[in-house]
Amino acid sequence: AGTPMSTRTMGKLLCCACLLVAASIASAQPTQRYFDDIGRIYCVEGAERYLPGDYYFCAANKALQQGKARKARAMFEESANWGDKRAMFNLGLLLVRGEGMPKDEPLGLAWLALSAERSKDQLQRETLVSAWSAATPETRDAANALWNSMKLKYADRVVLPRAQQR
Repeated sequence: AGTPMSTRTMGKLLCCACLLVAASIASAQPTQRYFDDIGRIYCVEGAERYLPGDYYFCAANKALQQGKARKARAMFEESANWGDKRAMFNLGLLLVRGEGMPKDEPLGLAWLALSAERSKDQLQRETLVSAWSAATPETRDAANALWNSMKLKYADRVVLPRAQQR
């Protein structure tokens, strides 16, 4: 039998193991797309009272799955009203692309901009930059005007205190 490891040696080994795990997680690229998990979502009835942003986000995705674009839009907007950046992002994508609802590029860009406001999700920022770059100057001007008016209702400094108060 060998001699037991010292506490110092064990600490160094644990530190190295943690660094290796952190490095492998950081280098892994997310492969999941935003709409891929819609079929697996189950919206718990009654959850809207405790987690309204999550509940309405889930309901919007279910409505999309069922082909009910108008209902999905309304549910995404309700979720966004609770500060849910995922809902803002999905709504922006749907409007920019015109998927299941009439295409409205300026409004879609405004939603994408709101979704990227505090997001740590690089995809949201990259999507905004890409969509913004592809838009015409007129579309960008219209999107900027919409974004400035929508900030009064959906910007973090407004929506988060409102959600906490509710």
